[in-house]
Amino acid sequence: MPDVLKLAFVGCGAIARFHLDGIHASCGDRVRVTAAVDPDRAKAERIAAETGAQVFPSLAEGLSGGDFDAVDLMLPHDLHEAAAVQAFQAGKHVLLEKPMAPTLDACDRILAAAKAAGTVFMVAENAQYWPEIVKVKELIDAGELGRVAFMEANFSN
Repeated sequence: MPDVLKLAFVGCGAIARFHLDGIHASCGDRVRVTAAVDPDRAKAERIAAETGAQVFPSLAEGLSGGDFDAVDLMLPHDLHEAAAVQAFQAGKHVLLEKPMAPTLDACDRILAAAKAAGTVFMVAENAQYWPEIVKVKELIDAGELGRVAFMEANFSN
């Protein structure tokens, strides 16, 4: 990976704000959003105004004219597969907002495209990094809780 990861935001709706805030809070200057991709130009321009990104109306146009190493796909779930496969075929690293896809077959095709691309792939599920989840995992691994047969958690924001 380069010292600065150039990232394309693909889908610049409400969830993009959370991703951008996370980048600002956690990554400093190591991640730059260089492309904002959305068919709703106003949404893409809001991200671009804050980041200096180029605006593109489609992923295909972003891939042909943009300068980025990775894509952050924040699209409706039924569009995940096509966009992820397109990005992998272009040799891009992919962060894909959850859920991966609406069907297991689509998930399998995304995973096959990721493997063929040889790039980094991650589904944007962040719960496994929350301190309380990390602690519970440590307790389970240490045998402190015995054999866990069922667990339920409720998180609210």
